[in-house]
Amino acid sequence: MVFGLGILGARDMEFLWREIVSACGKGRIVPSGDTACGFANTAMVLAERRHIPRVLAAVIRVAAVPRSLVAYEIGAVGPARTVPTKALHEGHRRSPISMEGRTAAVAHLSPVGNITQAVCDCWSNESVQNRRLLSTFAPTVCLEQLAYDCR
Repeated sequence: MVFGLGILGARDMEFLWREIVSACGKGRIVPSGDTACGFANTAMVLAERRHIPRVLAAVIRVAAVPRSLVAYEIGAVGPARTVPTKALHEGHRRSPISMEGRTAAVAHLSPVGNITQAVCDCWSNESVQNRRLLSTFAPTVCLEQLAYDCR
């Protein structure tokens, strides 16, 4: 898993982002960042369901970071989507970071919500199913929580 994300994934990203930056350069399009959170999130969900150890999920989360950094090395300008990515390339190049807000826990729960809130530039959410909750539909609830976080 570490080899796949850290080495092979980074090689794939280099090829892909050279193409993306080149295509964006032909128009007036800003190439923005990418993340491997799909791999990391899947590992976290598997750990929560006790299919894999939490330590392994944490290792997978960290192993996904180099793959994301490749986009910036090739020419992406932001926004990034992970705290480790921002921490590693902050001194190299200033770009915004977009993350799930501390109360936007639809995709996964976070034990470090206050830390992410301290470094995040803009908020987003993902994987919100359009289901009726007690107040209204889930996307509307998440947007309200997101508005509070942004304020």
